[in-house]
Amino acid sequence: MEEVRQKQRDILHAMPYRWCFTDKGKNLLEQFGISPDERDKRAYHQVQNCFFMQNKDQDVLKKSSSGGVVPEIVDLVRSQGGSCFGVVFSDDFLSLKYVEIDDSNKNLAMGSKYINSLLDEVNKKRISELLESGKQVVFIGRPCQCHWMRNNFRKYKNLVLVELFCFGVPEENLWKDYIGELISEHGKIKSVNFRDKLTGWKNYSLTVEFENGYVLSEPHGKNRYMCDYLSRKNLMQKCHGCKFKSEVES
Repeated sequence: MEEVRQKQRDILHAMPYRWCFTDKGKNLLEQFGISPDERDKRAYHQVQNCFFMQNKDQDVLKKSSSGGVVPEIVDLVRSQGGSCFGVVFSDDFLSLKYVEIDDSNKNLAMGSKYINSLLDEVNKKRISELLESGKQVVFIGRPCQCHWMRNNFRKYKNLVLVELFCFGVPEENLWKDYIGELISEHGKIKSVNFRDKLTGWKNYSLTVEFENGYVLSEPHGKNRYMCDYLSRKNLMQKCHGCKFKSEVES
C-alpha cells in the first residue's frame, strides 16, 4: 500500500505546476499530504509572476479567443527587431502550419485552433538562425512544443516561450474528415473560427464561413466536433497521459 501511495505522490509531483491551482489538483495534493512549498520545489517549472492581460481595442478583443494579446506581443517584439512564430491555417483549412508572424498574417495567427500543429524543419532552421544572430525570438505554442523548444535551444537567453493552456489535441484525421464533409457540401472555405463570440463569451460557437457566402455556426455544445473535443473523445492517444496538459476547461 505504501508503494502505491508513493507512486501516486510521484505522479502528482510530476504534473504541471499550474495543475495544482485547479480544484481537482488542490484536493489531490491535500489528500496525499503534499504542501505547496514541497510541490513548488519539484514542479517541472515554476511560475515567477502572473499577469492578466486584455486588449483595449474592442474589435481585436471580439476577434480573439480570450484577451487578444497575440497582436500586442507581435507588434512589441517586431518593433524591437525580433521575430514571433505561431500557427495559421493552411490555405485549404485542413491543417495548421507554423509561420513567422508579420503584419500580413498577424490576424490569422489569432484565435484558438483545436487541431494538431507541427514545427517544420524550415522554421526550426529559421528560429535557430535568428537566435544565433542574437535577435529575440518569441515562440507561441502548446506546452509540449515549448518543452521541446526549451530543451533544444536552452543555451539562448533571447528565446521567449508563450505557452498555451492545453488539455489535449484531437486526432488530425478527424478534423480533416469533418471539414472535408463541409467542403464537399458547401465548397471552398473562407474562414474558420473555433471560438466565435457571436453567441457569447462562454457559449461560443464554431463558425465556418464559405466563399459562396454560406455560414455554418453552431454553439460548441451542439457542434459534434467540439462536443467530442471538449469531452476528450477525439484526443490523440498520447495526449491522455501527457504530463504537460492542463485540467483547466477550455
